Amino acid sequence: MLIRVGRGALILGVLSCGTPSSSAAPDGGTEAGPPSGGLADASPAPLGVFLTVTADRARSKLPNRVFLNDADGKLLAEIETDADGKAWLSPAPSQVTILVDGESALFTFTGVVDGDVLTLSGGAGPTTQNVLLGTYLVQLPGAVSGATQYSARVGGCYDDPVVDDPMIVLPARVESLCVFNKGNAVIATAFDTTSALAFAWKSGLSLSGPNGFTDVALGPWAPAVRTTFGRKPLLAGGLVADVAFLYALVGTEPILLTTLQLSEAEAVVDVPPGLVFRTALTVAPEPNASIYRDSNVTFVMKNVASGPFVVDPAEALPRITSSSLVADEDGRFSVRWSPAGSLAGADGGLVGLSLAGGAAPRGSWTFVVPPGATELRTPQLSSNAFRYSGTPIGVPGAIFLDSDAVDGFKQFRTTPTPPDGLGAFRRLLPEQAGLRWRTVTR
Repeated sequence: MLIRVGRGALILGVLSCGTPSSSAAPDGGTEAGPPSGGLADASPAPLGVFLTVTADRARSKLPNRVFLNDADGKLLAEIETDADGKAWLSPAPSQVTILVDGESALFTFTGVVDGDVLTLSGGAGPTTQNVLLGTYLVQLPGAVSGATQYSARVGGCYDDPVVDDPMIVLPARVESLCVFNKGNAVIATAFDTTSALAFAWKSGLSLSGPNGFTDVALGPWAPAVRTTFGRKPLLAGGLVADVAFLYALVGTEPILLTTLQLSEAEAVVDVPPGLVFRTALTVAPEPNASIYRDSNVTFVMKNVASGPFVVDPAEALPRITSSSLVADEDGRFSVRWSPAGSLAGADGGLVGLSLAGGAAPRGSWTFVVPPGATELRTPQLSSNAFRYSGTPIGVPGAIFLDSDAVDGFKQFRTTPTPPDGLGAFRRLLPEQAGLRWRTVTR
């Protein structure tokens, strides 16, 4: 059964793979890196860590405060970035925590080693805040024989404008919780009462601003290709994965085509020709549970050249059934999550905490954790670190991912990552490589 995704459901996508320049190893030249505590404008030599914070430049005061901790979470030093958000950390600490978003959020990298290039980038702020980025005025390339309706889509939401006259311009809203690469692509569909007949698309687009309108002329129509979207047989014991997602990659933007409820074996699907596609398997805390912001969720993602599209529930990561937050006597917190099996096959995970009690209405604290991890202790910070953001509360959430677009935990932790809490794997991979993923709660 194909299920349409509305508000309150998950949208998720990953783009095609490449070699990210931000996570590349240093060039190994003979020049020494910057002195301990110094700053750098280029990739460092191996003996240290290069940090760049660009996430909240328009929102908060720079420099950013940065806390350096050892593997046990002991505070080694507190430093500040320079005015460009850069800092050279030598010797390499095991954990790096950055105060961002006007000091209402914290982001902690764990498992840091010499040679890492850590980058906090992209938009900041709570993932649940949906922002209108702009509107595309989509001009269709004419009529399609047999078509009774036409629609246009940007990103991963199903709020498509629909018309029955192909001469009518379609206003396709670009919303922050629906897009990956800033909504730089749009796809239109011509369909009858039962199926898609043709697709037209365009990539490399740019918006004129949140209140602006951008004209987009599509063309020509390409006939839809009919194929199937299904799963391999379930393992003994029943359902492992819950929902599969199918995306078309239009340029560097994944656009959601459909979803498959894995209680069904297969469904017919019409797709655009000549594009690369991406499948994603999701596992929620309970079978068929809705995936909300603080849920424990795992994903497995793969690029696929063409249909038929087949996902294998046996490849799903184990279900994370519960999580907990406990205040320790030393003022730190212990966070635990309970997977049904080993998460060692993942590329890495994000663990998120909500913060309350500070000057901000609600803050967040996000951790990058290695595959296989099932617990962490919050690192020791300066006594005034929570003056605005507050302290951890509630039930934490964990997201783990295994993707053929990610080469293990080093790439996972060293790719540009936004400090917007657990709600998304958002802009986690570099723009220049065309690699992005995120989840969205609507």
